[in-house]
Amino acid sequence: MRLALVAAGDELVRGRVVDTNSPWLADRALAVGAEPVGVWVVPDDAPGIARALDAAADAAEVVVTGGGLGPTEDDRTLAALARWAGRSLVFRPEVWAAIEARWVARGHAGPPPPNNRRQAEVPEGAEVLPNPVGTAPGVRLEVVRPDGRTVTVFALPGVPAEYRAVAEAAVLPWLAARQRAVVASRTFAVVGLTESALDERLRGLVPPERGHLTLRAAFPRLQAIVWLRGEDPTALEAELDALETEVRRRLGPALYATADEGLETVVARTLLAQGRTLAVAESCTGGRLGDRLTDVQGVSAVFLGGVVAYSNEAKRALLDVPTDILAYYGAVSQETARAMAAGARTRFGADFGLATTGIAGPGGGTPVKPVGTVCIGLAWAEGTWARRYALGDRGRASVKEATVVLALDALRRHLLGLPWDDDDGPR
Repeated sequence: MRLALVAAGDELVRGRVVDTNSPWLADRALAVGAEPVGVWVVPDDAPGIARALDAAADAAEVVVTGGGLGPTEDDRTLAALARWAGRSLVFRPEVWAAIEARWVARGHAGPPPPNNRRQAEVPEGAEVLPNPVGTAPGVRLEVVRPDGRTVTVFALPGVPAEYRAVAEAAVLPWLAARQRAVVASRTFAVVGLTESALDERLRGLVPPERGHLTLRAAFPRLQAIVWLRGEDPTALEAELDALETEVRRRLGPALYATADEGLETVVARTLLAQGRTLAVAESCTGGRLGDRLTDVQGVSAVFLGGVVAYSNEAKRALLDVPTDILAYYGAVSQETARAMAAGARTRFGADFGLATTGIAGPGGGTPVKPVGTVCIGLAWAEGTWARRYALGDRGRASVKEATVVLALDALRRHLLGLPWDDDDGPR
């Protein structure tokens, strides 16, 4: 069953808000056996919505719209849907009663504003889909197209929490109940490879007649997702297990998880399993590394703390980085990264110290150390290690994020005894 998605909103078309609803639903619909075929993004304009409905209904048997179900004048999706389907809008007293009840439950005094009554007007013949989060209900409407095909249209509220709540309660179960095929997937989380290198290593992994492979890139992390289609869930899982063995062979240490999880989760889990502790010293990442680690539940058992030492004086005073190292090698150097990591380990009494220093940009670069130059340092009882990376001028936030990921990956490889491609890892 093919699925088309329509996202309505002036803010989406103008680039002020990114549509996160459509990718979310496409991913989950694929998992229950539906086939997403396209996404249309349109303004809050009745003719534009109608044109998108025409195109989406031509492409698929199921259309899901998001947005335009609110109480204001620019919320036009239901009126546009009714006109497109040749139906009238009908006021539903039971829907209005539910809106009033939710209004009172939220602690408002008095009745809802009069314009909220618009949310109780739905196309004639539509099924109302309760919204457990907000006041705008969704609807499901069967529409016979000029060519005789019946297309099912779901209209959902645009607020992401409400969109997802209605989709999980009504759309996804409806889709799942009408699929004969089963779709199974497995996510492989990868670090340190370029997208082209990952594509090259996994080429030919999934036969086209069995499914497909999709790549998601957010350097230096990537995801490879294998999708298989069949009728026997048990057989599909066995096939995915066999493919996982092959993926592990092809990717080696670059594969860090077989789930949609971050490196911080893998590192924290490994530290917990080994009963070892960590402290961090950050310069260019400005606390982002520690913040990422503390996102993991239970990490307090292994993460002792961190120091943000941005200036050279802070590096000397808080981490005991020698003045001669800073003067001779500079703040952005492997030598300083080693000293920062050792200082953090000593200050907190941790098993490991992990450090970041670099030039995130847009200024501060030199021909010798251009913007995007970062150094990762690691210290443990038996020694220290550091590596320099050239990330390029990819924007300040991106350089900081990549530095956090590369630091976590360095610790992961050390903890698990994994090699680096150039055999220069922290072991």
